[in-house]
Amino acid sequence: MIQTRDIMISIILIVGSIYILYRMLAKKAARVRRLAKKQGNKAVPAKRSTELEALLASHGYESIQPAERHLVNIQYGDKEISSSFQIDGLAEKADKLYVVKKRLQKPGNSRLNGVSIRQELFPLFLLYQADGVLFVNIETGHLTKVSFDFEHPLIDRKKRVWKKSLGWFLTGLVLGISLVLSKKS
Repeated sequence: MIQTRDIMISIILIVGSIYILYRMLAKKAARVRRLAKKQGNKAVPAKRSTELEALLASHGYESIQPAERHLVNIQYGDKEISSSFQIDGLAEKADKLYVVKKRLQKPGNSRLNGVSIRQELFPLFLLYQADGVLFVNIETGHLTKVSFDFEHPLIDRKKRVWKKSLGWFLTGLVLGISLVLSKKS
């Protein structure tokens, strides 16, 4: 005979399984929503570069967003300063998100160092919560993937909370199954 407790445990298991499945399937959609939310300030679309998209495609990357210029209002003490920053697009490869930034070949500035890379690319890496930055030289057709070995405290905290929730769910699942099986024997 089926008891109310058995039905409740079954419902909890089904709802938990559907929730986990939903979270796994909604991963890509959540990334797009997160990007749209972060870009709540006015974004001005820049000119679309088919050369850049072709270069990305030749290296196996899919261009998922064209170039955009973002306006930023900065409050510095009593002054209000208007500024902007621009990305040359977003690309994706193997479910990893990359910010695309064109490298302009300037005479006498062919050497890059850690400070210039950090100052130019690290803020974009953090802002978009990307897996890396693609530094592209259109003139030479060279693409360099830049990644930062940096553990973001808030992102890692969310991962820990998710793992803890999954751990508690699995613990409840095992206890629920063992309770059901112990009543039948």
